[in-house]
Amino acid sequence: MKKFLLIALLAGGFGLLSTTDILAAADQTRPMMSREALRYCMAQQSKLEALNAEISKGQAALKTELKAIDKMEAQLTHDKMSLDNSNSIAVEMHNARVEERDTMITKHNAKIESLNKKSAELNAENASYQGQCAGKDYDEADKTAILSGK
Repeated sequence: MKKFLLIALLAGGFGLLSTTDILAAADQTRPMMSREALRYCMAQQSKLEALNAEISKGQAALKTELKAIDKMEAQLTHDKMSLDNSNSIAVEMHNARVEERDTMITKHNAKIESLNKKSAELNAENASYQGQCAGKDYDEADKTAILSGK
């Protein structure tokens, strides 16, 4: 393409081609996306944005849960120091809270695994988008038509 443009620019310098002809020739070297391809790419972009928002929301929820787990862990550690091991009721209550914490951790880890799968899906969708859509030329009239429901 550089050679073509250089030749076109040289020819334009000699008055053989106008600037409009040169720009038109440059535009013809990269095909425009069809309306259907643009529609697909716009849908992909929307899907990427939705996945990204969902992952961000999940990360925020995980952060909040982790704070609750850490708080509970600190309280259990504090309570254990003053726990009277001869008092079976107090030991049972402490063990029940430890089990509750362990359940919270198990659920938290499952959510992390689910979020990791969504992140992998986002990465795969993004790679597809980058290969098929990113940086491709399209007609603004097609985009306007798609946005208006045509």
